[in-house]
Amino acid sequence: MPLLFALAVVFAIALTAFPPGSHTLTAQAAYPGLNGKIAFDSGRAHPEWDSHKSEIFVMNADGSGVIQLTDNDADEGSPDWSPDGTRIVFGRAATSGANSDIYVMNADGSGQTRLTDDPAFDFWAVWSPNGTRIAFTSFRDSPWPGDTGDIFVMNPDGSGQTNLTNSAADDYWPAWSPDGTKIAFTGHRGPANDAEIVVMNADGSAQTNLTNNPAYDNAPKWSPDGTKIAFATNRGAGGTDEIFVMNADGSGQANLTNNVVHDFYPEWSPDGTKIAFTTIRNDNWEVYVMNADGSGQTNLSNNPAADAGPDWQALPLPPPVAPPPPAGPPPQTAAPCLVPGVLGRTVRTARTRIRRAHCTLGRVRYAHSAKPRGRVIRQKPRAGARLRHGTRVNLVVSRH
Repeated sequence: MPLLFALAVVFAIALTAFPPGSHTLTAQAAYPGLNGKIAFDSGRAHPEWDSHKSEIFVMNADGSGVIQLTDNDADEGSPDWSPDGTRIVFGRAATSGANSDIYVMNADGSGQTRLTDDPAFDFWAVWSPNGTRIAFTSFRDSPWPGDTGDIFVMNPDGSGQTNLTNSAADDYWPAWSPDGTKIAFTGHRGPANDAEIVVMNADGSAQTNLTNNPAYDNAPKWSPDGTKIAFATNRGAGGTDEIFVMNADGSGQANLTNNVVHDFYPEWSPDGTKIAFTTIRNDNWEVYVMNADGSGQTNLSNNPAADAGPDWQALPLPPPVAPPPPAGPPPQTAAPCLVPGVLGRTVRTARTRIRRAHCTLGRVRYAHSAKPRGRVIRQKPRAGARLRHGTRVNLVVSRH
């Protein structure tokens, strides 16, 4: 039995069949954006029956292009993408079974770095939406094999590890709200110490039970718009696990999967249109995806090994398209030159009339004439012509 799966037994997950290589470290973080790759943990790298170890893999959103990221003797699970899609935080259980710790790596599997180093079990790590904090579950304040985990937070480099819940109850599976102000988690807060979906402020205050149901409610996940929370519960027929969804205040709880098999570990797509989840069908753990209303359930992993714990990479949204500038007044069309009649006028008067008609005074010549001196005796173009704005009007003026 892999160590990370053994932790689930401590949490009394109500499942009836657990194949070798199955895991309960599940992915939690997706943020508003475009749908990128899906990280998940799988036993396919160690098909031998007795190894029971998982590694971290990624695949395209349609299940193609599977790539293995980790490769060692430890048992690894719970991949969680950073908000910018460049790093993955995950859990690694020691080969000896002594403990598990939180690690981080680049999106291609390089740069694997240990963040926690505690003799207790640390796992289920999730990035805050702005990437400045990591929430995780730790048993460090409950000596193993104690059964009370707590929700901790730390900085992305592993510093500043702080207990938020400080509860005598068992608390685990944290999930940040998209705005980073709240954390939902699984907490044994029911009357019979049953597991409920609890929400608290990001500093650990105002812890509130949302589900209030005697069933085992677990693995909450906020929708990218923050209005809904998907979660797993054993309220299905015969105690099977189903994916439910509810409003962020706990109202409107509804079954999405409605199967006679076990469905758990929901994970919203970054665009909010789909939910990836883990399911046991035909005695095999697989990663499935469905529409946000539960329709269109489709197998993504399609592998005889145990595949679980999907987490969706959020790709950056394209920059918003700038709105067109507000419509201004239509461009002014220059008024045409309506050539005025200026015969018999003085040059001064003719100039004024030509300007007012949107024409330009052109060449002025003088000629002997019997007409009064200084009067216009000829013009070109002729009076009444409709011509281009600023057309030059040439004059001939009399002189004795």
